Amino acid sequence: MQPPPRKVKPAQEVKLRFLEQLSILQTWQQREADLLEDIRSYSKQRAAIEREYGQALQKLAGPFLKREGHRSGEMDSRGRTVFGAWRCLLDATVAGGQTRLQASDRYRDLAGGTGRSAKEQVLRKGTENLQRAQAEVLQSVRELSRSRKLYGQRERVWALAQEKAADVQARLNRSDHGIFHSRTSLQKLSTKLSAQSAQYSQQLQAARNEYLLNLVATNAHLDHYYQEELPALLKALVSELSEHLRDPLTSLSHTELEAAEVILEHAHRGEQTTSQVSWEQDLKLFLQEPGVFSPTPPQQFQPAGTDQVCVLEWGAEGVAGKSGLEKEVQRLTSRAARDYKIQNHGHRVRYCNDWSRGGSRLQSGRLQA
Repeated sequence: MQPPPRKVKPAQEVKLRFLEQLSILQTWQQREADLLEDIRSYSKQRAAIEREYGQALQKLAGPFLKREGHRSGEMDSRGRTVFGAWRCLLDATVAGGQTRLQASDRYRDLAGGTGRSAKEQVLRKGTENLQRAQAEVLQSVRELSRSRKLYGQRERVWALAQEKAADVQARLNRSDHGIFHSRTSLQKLSTKLSAQSAQYSQQLQAARNEYLLNLVATNAHLDHYYQEELPALLKALVSELSEHLRDPLTSLSHTELEAAEVILEHAHRGEQTTSQVSWEQDLKLFLQEPGVFSPTPPQQFQPAGTDQVCVLEWGAEGVAGKSGLEKEVQRLTSRAARDYKIQNHGHRVRYCNDWSRGGSRLQSGRLQA
């Protein structure tokens, strides 16, 4: 059989409940402080990473941009060529690096200014206000315990006086005054005890009234604490803590979003420039710029010595000149026919070789089968 539970005093019970509330609040405050410290640590490490990444991007694009600066035909005439697209991508890389450096500065500022001291002040102020409200309620409960104790004492004194007065009155009724008391002395004692009983009754009534009033006041105070004071204190505390935590979280999100928007904008610009590249125009500019691929001027007839004739003419006798021209024509025609025969013969030889190799592979496949 288990022993009955220990009877806990009301003031002690309320005090234990308040201590439990403070313990839970401090645990929650510690979680908030740990979160704030995590944000600071994250921002500090993120600042270092972003700075290193931004510097690496700028260092990567620097040599390529210098090399592009020595190329002929800069962006003015090559805006829609592969060189222009490449230059746009390099500029986007440099801009992305600069964006990362700016984000690094913002992360660094966020790591150094997350409002830890202000948050600690808010927590300390909230805890003090809660403890003050609890102390007032606890004082009211203690007053209730004191009045209840006084009420119990007065009740026991009155009950004892009532018991003595009833005993003396019973002895008078039985005429049992004994050898040490006379009936007159018993009557006087009964009168005295009745007067004391009436006085103790008044004291009991006053103690009871005080206890009842304290009981009503304490219950009202407890109800006001749980219905008004405690929710208001917690709401104010949570609101102020949310302000201190929302600012760094919002700054983290805005920093990341702004950096992403800038990088995305440059990426879209690079993609648009690349899609607008005209490969035919690029080839045309390539052929025009060096000058080597430009058409050369036609060859002009250069007369030898003092000869001033620059057109074909027949010889003096007619026949000899015609015969010489015909011989030149026949020589060129024979040369063209010979080149054609050689070329045609080469095509036939390659065709025969390809046909013979195909037949050999077919026969080998049949033998294997």
